[in-house]
Amino acid sequence: MFRDWFRAHPEAVPAYAAFKRSLAVAVPDIATYSNVKDPIVDLVITMAGTWATATGWQPSRDNPSGQVLPPGLHASDELPPPGGLKGQDDLGPDGGRVTG
Repeated sequence: MFRDWFRAHPEAVPAYAAFKRSLAVAVPDIATYSNVKDPIVDLVITMAGTWATATGWQPSRDNPSGQVLPPGLHASDELPPPGGLKGQDDLGPDGGRVTG
């Protein structure tokens, strides 16, 4: 849902990507980065939930749980432990992943 909300609202992607880039430069470690980023992610998830309800969004058939999956993985694949993949929600201006 997180990814799909950004795909439906491409105007939000550059601001989110810029926030993440600025934050990565400004904070000393990944723990601080995550702690500062979490409220923004929570806000996007809240907005995405409202959007999902309003539009009737449903998870895709290949991902019935609706969880954000790393590229190349499917819901039936064994997933790494939480925190095992950095940046699953990182979207760049073109909808691709942003690193750093």
